[in-house]
Amino acid sequence: MTIELQPAPMAIEELRAPRLSWVAASGAPQKAYQVKVGKQVSLAGGSLVWDSGRVDSGRSTSVAYAGPRLAPQTRYWWAVRTWSGSRPGPWSKVAEFGTAVKDSWKAEPIWAPGHETPAWADYTVKTKIFLIERAVGLVFRAEDVDNSYVWRFQADNRLVPVKRVRGRDVQLTPVDLPAGTIRTNKQIDVEITVSGPSITTKINDDVVSQLTDSAFPTGVVGVATGSGEWGFLRDISVVDTDGTTLTTGFTGDKQVFSCGTQMTGIFWVQKDNRCLVTGVAADWAFLRGDVRLANKPIVAATLYASGRSTVPSRQYVFRAYVNGRQVGVGPVPQFHSDNFYGAWDVTGLMREGAVNTVAAQAYTTQDQRFLAQLVVTYSDGQKQVFGTGRGWRALDGVGVYPPARGTGSWYYGSPREDLQASEYPWGFDEPGFDDASWQRADVKPALASPAPIAQQSQNIQVQDKAPQSVRKIGTGHYIIDFGRSWIGGLDLTLNGTAGQQVDVRLGEETDGPDAVRYNLRTTNAYRDVWTLKDGPQRLTHWGYRVFRYAELIGAPDDLTTADIRAAALVYPYDETEASFSSSNADLDQVWGFVRNSVQGLRFDLPYDSATRERTADNAGDTYNITSASDVLTSDRSWDRLGHEWSLDNPSPITEWRLATVLASRDHWLQTGDERSMRRSYDTLKSNLPEQFLNADGLVEKDVTVFGGANNTGNWRDLVDWPQADREGYEFTRVNTTVNAWSYAAFDAMSQIASALGNRADAEKYRTIATRMRAAINSKLWDADKGAFVDGLGSTHTAVQATAYAVAFGVNDDTDAAAAGDYLASRPMACSVFCANFLLKALADTGHTQRAVELMTDDGMRSWKHMMDLGAGATMEAWDPSLKSNTSFSHLWASAPVISTARDIFGISPTQAGYSRFRVLVRPGGLDHASITVPTVKGPIASSFTHDDRGRIRLAVQIPGNTTATVYVPLDADTPKGFVPAHPSAAAYQGRSKVAGAEFATFTVPSGSWTFGPGATHTISR
Repeated sequence: MTIELQPAPMAIEELRAPRLSWVAASGAPQKAYQVKVGKQVSLAGGSLVWDSGRVDSGRSTSVAYAGPRLAPQTRYWWAVRTWSGSRPGPWSKVAEFGTAVKDSWKAEPIWAPGHETPAWADYTVKTKIFLIERAVGLVFRAEDVDNSYVWRFQADNRLVPVKRVRGRDVQLTPVDLPAGTIRTNKQIDVEITVSGPSITTKINDDVVSQLTDSAFPTGVVGVATGSGEWGFLRDISVVDTDGTTLTTGFTGDKQVFSCGTQMTGIFWVQKDNRCLVTGVAADWAFLRGDVRLANKPIVAATLYASGRSTVPSRQYVFRAYVNGRQVGVGPVPQFHSDNFYGAWDVTGLMREGAVNTVAAQAYTTQDQRFLAQLVVTYSDGQKQVFGTGRGWRALDGVGVYPPARGTGSWYYGSPREDLQASEYPWGFDEPGFDDASWQRADVKPALASPAPIAQQSQNIQVQDKAPQSVRKIGTGHYIIDFGRSWIGGLDLTLNGTAGQQVDVRLGEETDGPDAVRYNLRTTNAYRDVWTLKDGPQRLTHWGYRVFRYAELIGAPDDLTTADIRAAALVYPYDETEASFSSSNADLDQVWGFVRNSVQGLRFDLPYDSATRERTADNAGDTYNITSASDVLTSDRSWDRLGHEWSLDNPSPITEWRLATVLASRDHWLQTGDERSMRRSYDTLKSNLPEQFLNADGLVEKDVTVFGGANNTGNWRDLVDWPQADREGYEFTRVNTTVNAWSYAAFDAMSQIASALGNRADAEKYRTIATRMRAAINSKLWDADKGAFVDGLGSTHTAVQATAYAVAFGVNDDTDAAAAGDYLASRPMACSVFCANFLLKALADTGHTQRAVELMTDDGMRSWKHMMDLGAGATMEAWDPSLKSNTSFSHLWASAPVISTARDIFGISPTQAGYSRFRVLVRPGGLDHASITVPTVKGPIASSFTHDDRGRIRLAVQIPGNTTATVYVPLDADTPKGFVPAHPSAAAYQGRSKVAGAEFATFTVPSGSWTFGPGATHTISR
C-alpha cells in the first residue's frame, strides 16, 4: 500500500486529493473497493475522517482520496478492501501516513555562533585566477559573508566591483578592460591593495581600477561565485603593509578558505560558493534542545527537519538525533531556491512524562541554518510542538574537526574529518547532557522564500554493513574489503590511547596489494586522521564517501571484523522484490553486480556519481538509472524526484534535454500518475528542438559538440561519452543521433499531450515525429552498408547512429534486418551509457543472443572487466584508459539489469500503470531463465525452460487487476496453424511476427499460467 507513491510517508504535500495505491489479489479482477481514513488506527468512531463506501471501480493505483481536506502535520491511518464477486474481501492491514507542515512552522532556524572576524585593515592580496565559466569573485575586507567588497573578474572582459551590504550586492563602477585581458581558460595575475578608503586593482601588473570607498575599513578575504560561475586560484598571499603575512599559499594541509576544494597549489572555487578564510564562521555545529513531554499516552510523533545550504558540499547539511538515536540525514539538495525537509516517525523513541532531546550535528560553509520541529500527538488528540529557536544550545565544532584540506573534487568542496575524539561532545544527543559550557544558538532568518516543502520520496537509512574481509598487514595496519561499494563512511569500535592517531583511507579501488587508492581518479581525496581518546570509543564519518575498500594505519592492534563496519547511507530497498537467474552463470554474475550497484548506490537523488560531481542534472544518466531502478523496486517516488530535479536543473546537452521527455512519459507508464508531466508540461515542450526543424522535418543546427568543437550554448550534441568511445563519430549540422533522440522525444510528447487531453498538441507532435522518421530513413540510411550514417553529408557509420535509431524505432521495417546484422557484426563499440540502447537495438532486430554475448563478454569493454578491475560498482567508462578521471560508481552503466527484463523477457507496460502489459520472451540462446520484476500492480514473474526436444515451456505470473499479452516464441519450422498448449483462461490472438521471429500471442488475465509442452492451468512460484 502506498500514498503519493510512498509506503508510510510522514509528510505528504498533497492534502486535498492524495493518490492511494494497493496491490489487488491475484485471480478474479477487482470490481469495487472501499477505503477508510482516520486519525486513529481503529478507523472507527470519531477518529474516522473518510469512508468512501463501496466504489464500483477496477482501479487500484493512483486512486484519489475524496474526503475532507487533510490537516497539516497530522498522522493518519488507512485501510482498503475490495470486491471481486458479490462479497467483499478482508480489510487490508492498516497503513499510516503523515502530512506536511505547510504554514504550521513554529520553529526558527538556528546555527552555532561564529567567531570574531580578524581586523585586517590595510593589506595587499595577490593571486592568479584561472576562469573556467563566466566569473570568479575575490572577496576582501569582509566583516562576514554578507558584508564585504567583492571584485568580480568576468569572462565578458570586465572587472565588476561590488559592495555587498547585509547580503545585497550594490554594483560600483564597472571597468571595461583591454581586449583579451580576461576570458575563459586563461590565467590572470591579480593584485588588490587596500589602504584606508583607497582600493587599487592591478591585472597582469597594469593598474585597471582605483576607487575610494569607506564602507568596510577592516576584514578578511574570501571567494565568491554565482550560478554557472567557477574557476580556480593559484598561489594566494595576503600581506599587511608592515610586511606581515596574513595568509598564503595552497600547499599546506590546512584549507585556506572554508568552501571550495584545495589541492596542491590550486584552490577550486565551484559554482554558487561564497566563503571567507577558515576559522571565521562556525562551519561545524553541534545543536541540541530539550523538551519535557506530558505524562500521557503518545499515539504519534514526527520530527520534521531541514537545513541550508546543500550547495557548497553537494550533500546533506545535518544528521538528526532523538534521545541518542540517529534518525536521519538531510535535506535533499535544493531545487533552485526550494528548501526541502525530511520527516521521520519517532514515536517509538519518545519518553512520556520525561525530558526528550532533539539534536543535530551539522556542517555547511554557506547560508548556515538548521530547522527542526517535533510534533507529538497524544491519545486525547492534543498536540505538543517543540522546535529549534532561542532556547537551543550550540557548540562550534572547530575543536572537534580542525580546518583541513577537503575530500571534494573540482565540482564541490566537502570537509576532511580529522576527528579529535577527546573534543567530541559524547552524549550531546541524549537527555541529561551538561551543555552549560555551550553557547546559546544564533537564530537565523526564516526559510521563507519559498517556504520549506516536504521531500516526496523515502528517507535515506543508515545501515551497518559488515566487511567481506579484514587483512592485517602490519602493526596497526589493516586492509578492509566490503565486497561491494557503499555510500557513507567507516564505523570503527576501538579501544584507544589518548593522542593515538589512526590514518583512515577509503577508496573505490586498491593501489597494489597492500594499499588503498584514497586519491581517487575523480580527484577526491578520501583520507582522514582520527585522534583517539583513552578507552573504548566508537568513531564514524559524518559526511559521505563512496568506497569498497578501507585502509587503517596506526589503529589498535587487536581489531577484528566485528569492530569494523561500513555505515552505509542507503535509499530503502527490498532485496526480495526483484530476481533473475539463468543457465548462463556469467550473465547471472553480471546481473548481480549491476543489481548490487543500483541498490547500494541509490541515494537521495539519481546522481551521475556521488564521487566527482554529486549532481542529478545529467538527465541521460538519470534515464538509465531510473530505468534500472524500475526493474529492481516497486518504489517510483525516487524516480519522480530525480526526473523533476533534472527538469528544474536543465542540462546543456541536447540528448539530455530530450531524455527528460522520455523519462516523464515512462514515469506515467510505470505509475499511471499523470500529475508530474502535467506540472512540467511547458518545460517539457521547451526541451523539444522544434526551432531547429528544417524544410525536410529534420533537426538542423550549428555543430556544437559537448567536450569538443564549439562547446557552448544549451544544445550541445553528445552522441556518446567519453570521447574515446565515440568511434570517430562525424558531427554534422544534421546529426543522425540527435534526430533519432528527437524523433523519440516528439513521439513521447505526443503521448503525453494525448494523456493530458491536449489533442491539438498530440496531433502536432505526432505529425512532426512521423515526418522526421520518414526523413531520417530517406536521408540518413545507407542501404549499401546496412547502417545509418553519422549525419547528412557524412559517409561514416559509427555504431551509435544505428544503435540509437533502431532502439527508438526509427528504422523502416524493411531495413530492420540489415541494421540488426550490422550491429550484430560489431563488437561493443560504444560507451557504457550507449550500451543500453545497443542491447535494445539488437533484441529488436532478432539478435538477442548477440546482446547476451555482449553482456557476458570479458574483453576490455565489458562488465566482467569492471569486476576484474576490482570495482565495487559499475564504472563511468569501460576502463580508465578511456577516461582518466573515471569513477568506479556510475549507475548509468546499468544496462544488463534493464536488458534482461526488457529484451530477454520483453516485460513492459502497454497501458499506464501496468493496467495492461506485455511479456515477449526472446531466450537469446539461454536454456532456461527466470525473472521477477516489481511494479505498482505487484510482481510480474516469468520463466522459461526447454525440453529435450528444444521446445519452450513458458510460465508467467500476472498480478491482480492487470491483463497481459503473452508472446510465446515459436521455432522457425513450427507448422502453420499450430497453437502451443495453453490454459483455457488464455485467449489465443493468433500469430505475431516480431523482428522476423514468430510468436503465438495470448491475452492472459491475472493469475499464474504455463504455455507449451505439459502446460497446466496453474503453476506454483
